[in-house]
Amino acid sequence: MLSKNYLTYKIYDELLRGSVEPSRLIEIGRGEKPYVAMTKPYVTEHLGLNYQHPLHDKSKIDLFGTVYEISVEDKYFDVVLCTAVLEHLEESDRATEEAIEF
Repeated sequence: MLSKNYLTYKIYDELLRGSVEPSRLIEIGRGEKPYVAMTKPYVTEHLGLNYQHPLHDKSKIDLFGTVYEISVEDKYFDVVLCTAVLEHLEESDRATEEAIEF
């Protein structure tokens, strides 16, 4: 079982609550979509992207792929939510550039 840094989660959860506006949101690398309940009042569409073989339940994953090549048209999403992902990537700059294209 993974332990969580609750202080870190508390801080960025509070920041997210105050900054999400009505929008289309993609949650990258978090196939379980832990922010659905928090963002539900603010988003019109919430999709989760994860790679094909995650270690967790795949039932909530909407898009399968990598953060380097996201198969959605550019400028489709208004908000890109990517928490606890970039530190696991070899090319985090490349992933960030791909996410900015939304």
